[in-house]
Amino acid sequence: MWATQNKKTFMLLSGSIIILLLIAADLYSQTEILKWKEGKSSCVSMTFDDGTINQFKVAMPIMDKLEFPGTFFINTGYFHGSKHHPTFVGRPIMDILRETETVQATQDNVFERTSMVRYLRDIRNVPEINAYDMQRIGSSLERGRYERVCRMVDEICDTLRKTNRIYEAVPTSISTDQDGATWDDLVKYSEKGHEFACHTISHAHLSNLDEENILYELIKCKDDIEDHLGYRHTLSVECPYGTHDDRVLNIAYPLFPFMRNSAPEDYIDEILRGNSRTPGKTDKEYIQWQRGPLSGTPYSEMTSWIDTSIHYNIWLVLVFHGIEGIGWEALSTETVQEYFNYIESKEEDIWVATFQDAYKYIRERMNSVVYETVDEGAMAVEVSNELDKKIYDIPLTLKTKIPEDWEKVQFQKGNTLKVINSITEGEHRYVIYDVIPDSEPVRLLKY
Repeated sequence: MWATQNKKTFMLLSGSIIILLLIAADLYSQTEILKWKEGKSSCVSMTFDDGTINQFKVAMPIMDKLEFPGTFFINTGYFHGSKHHPTFVGRPIMDILRETETVQATQDNVFERTSMVRYLRDIRNVPEINAYDMQRIGSSLERGRYERVCRMVDEICDTLRKTNRIYEAVPTSISTDQDGATWDDLVKYSEKGHEFACHTISHAHLSNLDEENILYELIKCKDDIEDHLGYRHTLSVECPYGTHDDRVLNIAYPLFPFMRNSAPEDYIDEILRGNSRTPGKTDKEYIQWQRGPLSGTPYSEMTSWIDTSIHYNIWLVLVFHGIEGIGWEALSTETVQEYFNYIESKEEDIWVATFQDAYKYIRERMNSVVYETVDEGAMAVEVSNELDKKIYDIPLTLKTKIPEDWEKVQFQKGNTLKVINSITEGEHRYVIYDVIPDSEPVRLLKY
């Protein structure tokens, strides 16, 4: 599997870190990479789907005031100035419809036909087939219920032929409630630390599409994001409707390092939104727990997610949709404000990070080696991994055990020189600091 191939051969057990240690006569030390940045107890990622206007006009200002970065999975076809629009990619539509007169839908041809139907129903708004539910069809395909879907597709194609219209695949602009939200706006928002990520061009249920049309929706969405916002915003994806369709995910995996639909690493225990399981003990190093606050979710339940994440040291991924009357299952401004204030009240325990930054930290930690040497009363610490440095660039938080008489530590890294206070835990003294893997070694000595 894609993620498995990225795991390095020098790793030992899941969660282990190799430490190469040379000990001087009067010094003993040991360095570990902490589970979360700054040694926090948990990580919370605030993610938003669909890019509806009040996410930017209502929720984002609250987050900016609290200095919370968020991840916004956007449908690029809804933003003014996008180059790519939804269409049907493949054979001429009329050729397919003529074929349906004599060839029934089967598992071999059904995805081409559902791709065509989805385009005509959802994008071209053909009224005669408006009653058919593409989300239901997609869900049936995910479950392998091909016989049921094929019967429905035959019925839809028969209806389309009887309209006696000529249908062509043309890239088509879609209506939007994004008044006031432009790519220029997103550039300004990204400069505040927010992540924008792929949610397809047109919020397609990708289980309805064949590979060619899945790739079009994902790649063209990614292209528009890169053109307007840069490469950093092309790393994360959420396939709409939270699909867990292996066929779809296997097509998307090579395109995006970070996928909210699936965490394939064997060191992550993944609990997605549709799973009611509450986190507890696990034999895996990390738990990713996704929860989606809906308009009817009790506030006490929402705050319990935060408390649970701290208790079990997990990665809580919150999935928001509508805000203040706009979007699916919209939350009120008052609820958003109160909830974000509650998270802020736990700032000593929680690292609030974008989806990609949290994932980067986990992968860097699980794939890194710590090299440590001791020489003439000083320690040199270096972290290294073989991950792609174009993607993996987030500092890791290290905790080094130091001699008992080192109350203050001089930290030197390149031209950076500062003094760090040590901390005492039990009978030992430690110093905590950040290091970017494969950067210059850190030199620590008594101050």
